[in-house]
Amino acid sequence: MKIKKELIIGFLMLVAIGLGIYGFYFLKGQNFFQEQKIYYAVYEDVAGLTNNA
Repeated sequence: MKIKKELIIGFLMLVAIGLGIYGFYFLKGQNFFQEQKIYYAVYEDVAGLTNNA
């Protein structure tokens, strides 16, 4: 009986940690289940480029 209680508590702790990680990413505005990468670049010479190119 004691082992069963320990397993239940361990499982609930894992669920709580998982929800905490998901909540952290949610509050940052990132979707945890969708991979998204944003790259930024700085160019010194952009002569000849038009807006939204």
